[in-house]
Amino acid sequence: MTKRMEKKPTSYLDVGCGDGRYLYQFAERGMSRDRIYGMDLPSPALPKLQSDGFRVWAGRVEDCTEIEPGTIDLITMFHVIEHVEDPIAVMRKLTEWLSPGGVLALETPNTDSIDRRLFSNGWWGGLHIPRHWTLFNSKSIGRAVEKAGLEPAGIFYQTGHSFWLHSFRHGLRYNTVLPMPKLAEWFNPMKSRLPLMAITGFELLRRTLGARTSAMLVLARKPGGPPVA
Repeated sequence: MTKRMEKKPTSYLDVGCGDGRYLYQFAERGMSRDRIYGMDLPSPALPKLQSDGFRVWAGRVEDCTEIEPGTIDLITMFHVIEHVEDPIAVMRKLTEWLSPGGVLALETPNTDSIDRRLFSNGWWGGLHIPRHWTLFNSKSIGRAVEKAGLEPAGIFYQTGHSFWLHSFRHGLRYNTVLPMPKLAEWFNPMKSRLPLMAITGFELLRRTLGARTSAMLVLARKPGGPPVA
């Protein structure tokens, strides 16, 4: 992401920061920890991140008042936007926080993918019912970031291995013709290494050949600064 920015970011926010993996990465690259922000729902990891010098809050983007407008150069939001009640309202708040020319990078499922069509009967892993509230394809996410006041700067397709595995697992477990719950567990992405490796390789090959996989990395830029390369 930073390679595609004209200026090196001096401030960073990760929405859905979890254990702080990306916060620590930016600190290791030399960014001051008091310029590295994190936000997530309450969890035991957040006090540790705060004690390590990061500026971290528990709560939702919609309710945060601690971040000043125009102060963040790069915001990441990996597989979070599909979980929120009003995605455009959330992105508008993030747009306020971005500095001119700042970049929002978000990952989200892609409904325009072959696995979404193959498992159109409700078994597709990207649906993740009831936790995913809003799903996008490349066109709808482009319209959403524009409504939020951002300029689309690129869409890059990521491996959707977990969506594939969950789809197979759901199909084997819940079909009414020949349910096979024991075989379904072979496709548990948290336990089955061989299927995970096979599907990841398949997705990497498809991406290399230009296919639209089931996960998108979307870059969007706030007007008023250097363009994204």
